[in-house]
Amino acid sequence: PATSQVEYWISPEYVKSTAEDPTLVTSHSVRLNELAPDTTYTYRVLSKSETGESAVSGKYQFTTYDIYGIFNQFCINSFGAENEPLVYEVFGQEPAFLPESDWVHESENSAVIGFETNLPAKTYIEYGETTAYGNVTEQPERPFSLHLHYLKNLSINTTYHYKIIAVDERGNRLESEDRIITTQAIPGALHIPGDVTGPPYELTQGGVTYVLTENITADRDAILIRASDITIDLNGYTITYDNGTPVYTKEDGWPTLRYEPESTHGIHSDWMRTNITIVNGLIKQGKNNGAGNNQFGFNPICILSSSETIEAAGISVEYSGDSVGGIFGVGTIHHSVLLDKGTVIDNRHQAIRALSAAQDVHHTLVKRCRHRGIEAQGNIYKNEAYVDSYATNAFGVIPAGGMSIYGNRLFGTGYNYYAVGWESGLTVYGNFIHLQGTQPVDRSVEYGALCSMNGIRLTQYGENTNLYENNEYYNNTVVIYGKEGTTNMRAFCLFSDPYVQNVSVHDNTVKVISQDAITSENSNAGCIIVQGLNDRSAEHLPISYENNTLISNICNIKFGDSYGIGSNTYFKNNTFIKIGDDPLYETIKSGYWIWDTYGHKLIDSVFEGGASYNSFKFEGTGIRDFSVGWTVAVSTDPVVTGAQVAIKDKDGNETFSGLTDQDGKLSAPVLQYIEKPTGRTYYTPHTLTVTKAGYESYSAGITVDKQLDLTINLETGAVNQAPAVNAGLDQTITLPNAATLDGTVSDDGMPNPPALVNTSWSKESGAGTVTFGDSSAVDTTASFSAAGIYILKLTADDSGLATSDTVTIAVEPEPIVYHTITTTSGAGGSISPSGGVQVPHGSDQTFAIVPDTGYHIVSVTAGGAYRGYVQIVLPSDAKEVTITVNGEGVPRREAGIAAPTVPFWEWSAEGDISVVGLAFDVPAGGMSSVGVSYGREARMVFGSTGAVFEAYDQKQAGIADASWQLSLRYPIFWEASEEQGNLPAGNQAFLAKEAQLEYNTTIPGDHLVRVRFKK
Repeated sequence: PATSQVEYWISPEYVKSTAEDPTLVTSHSVRLNELAPDTTYTYRVLSKSETGESAVSGKYQFTTYDIYGIFNQFCINSFGAENEPLVYEVFGQEPAFLPESDWVHESENSAVIGFETNLPAKTYIEYGETTAYGNVTEQPERPFSLHLHYLKNLSINTTYHYKIIAVDERGNRLESEDRIITTQAIPGALHIPGDVTGPPYELTQGGVTYVLTENITADRDAILIRASDITIDLNGYTITYDNGTPVYTKEDGWPTLRYEPESTHGIHSDWMRTNITIVNGLIKQGKNNGAGNNQFGFNPICILSSSETIEAAGISVEYSGDSVGGIFGVGTIHHSVLLDKGTVIDNRHQAIRALSAAQDVHHTLVKRCRHRGIEAQGNIYKNEAYVDSYATNAFGVIPAGGMSIYGNRLFGTGYNYYAVGWESGLTVYGNFIHLQGTQPVDRSVEYGALCSMNGIRLTQYGENTNLYENNEYYNNTVVIYGKEGTTNMRAFCLFSDPYVQNVSVHDNTVKVISQDAITSENSNAGCIIVQGLNDRSAEHLPISYENNTLISNICNIKFGDSYGIGSNTYFKNNTFIKIGDDPLYETIKSGYWIWDTYGHKLIDSVFEGGASYNSFKFEGTGIRDFSVGWTVAVSTDPVVTGAQVAIKDKDGNETFSGLTDQDGKLSAPVLQYIEKPTGRTYYTPHTLTVTKAGYESYSAGITVDKQLDLTINLETGAVNQAPAVNAGLDQTITLPNAATLDGTVSDDGMPNPPALVNTSWSKESGAGTVTFGDSSAVDTTASFSAAGIYILKLTADDSGLATSDTVTIAVEPEPIVYHTITTTSGAGGSISPSGGVQVPHGSDQTFAIVPDTGYHIVSVTAGGAYRGYVQIVLPSDAKEVTITVNGEGVPRREAGIAAPTVPFWEWSAEGDISVVGLAFDVPAGGMSSVGVSYGREARMVFGSTGAVFEAYDQKQAGIADASWQLSLRYPIFWEASEEQGNLPAGNQAFLAKEAQLEYNTTIPGDHLVRVRFKK
């Protein structure tokens, strides 16, 4: 038994060592911390026995995972326009530059250029002193929408041309126009190194721009800010910090790591510095890969003052140390890039932030971070952030109260992720959120295996009375996919609460998709999850959800889950869309455990794809219900302002009372029924009463099972009634006959004007197209393109109310007419099928014909009359050749004898083959059949459809390959191509008036070759 200790290093001049474990064991296990990703380490093992004898192993190596490389490939596979069609719907089908996002900074020897594309793209910049350019920036590792490029190694006081090239995921290329920048010397600049010694380089003179002139590598701090009114221009160069042994480590605590001047950072300032600008360069953590404490220490940028007068722009940072955060203390950050390659989080409550700002953050790309992306006290807009969550409560953006969060593209995966956090007075709009859940993982011990993907969140923690009011969420797109048992998929998860007031969620598109059965069975999923504190249910104020599109294959709305359960929400004019056929799908799910969720109202909902009020499921045992209702719109004709409108349900309970407005109009949400676990209770039919002093009173019964638009004449006490519509009797017809539609429409003549009813026929469903004789006529005809069941709708609209009725038309297919083809064959041949063959009208029938020995058939078809000349190649030993055209014998033309009247044939011998040439006339649109008798077996058919002629030749076993060829002559130019696919190229020739194919390749046995001749 012996102690345990390991030494490990990247380079031998800097060796790290674990603390010696004095436990005497024979089986050793040592954990190595603070390892850099995608890095090769050398290590050796040291042990001491109980008697003090020591031993050292040989040297070994291991390579850590490429964390970012794995995540980058995950993003390529999961995100982007090609993985989510809504990207094209939101941002456009074709790539484009967004000029409002352009930003350029010119330094002495470099420039940094930031820009945005509407679609994800890989981009680069060509640049040079002329429009020939000659230099190219690096392309990113995957398509992004925000782009930052550095033009390096430029000459001072020189004008450069450049253009931007973007290539989207489909390969579509986009180029900008030629643009110009000019470098220039910065007046009064101090240069690093040169004018300042280091590292660390202490900047003590205010009112100065410090300019880097080369890359800098520092064992600890690289740059220390010791004055206000400073610009640090990195001039396109790279700072590498934390490359050696640090003075302070995580064991010294986060205050020491954050505040002590000898702690390690890329750029660090002491207290109360103002008017600082950091621009145009890269800052990377070095090979020590030091570990922070509560996110502080070893940060690329750490500014202690957190002043709004501090700006970072055109900066790229990269870090990976355990519990190391990114940029802290800046006021505004924009057109920058952050990359967190680490995974370790020591305290998720303190969080590991990629950046924290006192003012606005915009046009900044977070390629990856392990916990929280962007936290700011100002507005957060036009950013792009990817979060790979390694602990609870990871966020894309953390807003401050009263701020606007807009135009961001937020992506996430991992342990527990929320795209947008919460505060009071928020305006959250125009953001695109795309999350991908995967198999739950043990990245954190807090909740065990977990993969919780959440879009927009507002939480009131237990017993809290924090006021969250006047939040508006609109025009956002939230997409969540889950697979392999993803734990949670919540697109909107907002708490209802007495202290959550005036919260509106409207005009958003939400999509939640389960990608496999295990996720459907186990995931808590829904486009909207209504949460809240159960013990406050009776006091919950309504959150309003209006005009949202909710798309899912598993659940559109879920009233409550294990995290919270809310009541009294108000849904109006939302569209519920079901996609797919998951058997576990429900449009609405309600309830959890013993908690209560009730008082929900769904008004004027629209359903597509199979979503329905009838697709619901109650879960748990608490009080659970939701109500369904519709808008009743009342208009007075003539206009009567201040008319009293009252609506009572079927039991006489008044459910609404109000006055018409200055236009004589009023709208009221009226409930049709309430749904409970015990069943459905109807409130309708209702009684509508309209009164006004000096006018006739109106009272009538109405059935509220859809939206109603009522026009009431208080002078006569009459109300506009919807037209009465009857689409006629269902019927069955047989193609190609048309259906005669016999509808009826009647109306009360109101409103007047116009006292007019417009009618229209339309197809409600059916496999084919429907053509109406006159779609605006009540009585008309309908023709159908295909057989099937069709539902046709007749609609009548009196400009105030519209009504429709449907009729079902069963369209039978056209009866099949059969033709009988009788086939016979002689004793020496055969044909299959034979006898009387029934062939459907318009169909083709194929016959296999084996002719008598030595019989060759040629058929030629043409679109117009012509005289053709056909050559038929026979073996040289062919005997007793007889030619017929259409069954009539054709005379042979002997050599030296004048040609007889067409048709005629002639014979010539060429080596081991004989050629029969036949001249004959083909009638317009007809066919000439040519019969050839000789002493060998062969078959050839010429056919035509339109302007394409095809020749078929059957090569028989026993015919020498060299003697087998096919020629066609025709008095115009043709193109020929061999379509069999298994004969070598090069054995064909094309002449202006002759097309000939020769095959000199061994082809065993019988073989059919098809040749196409095309004009």
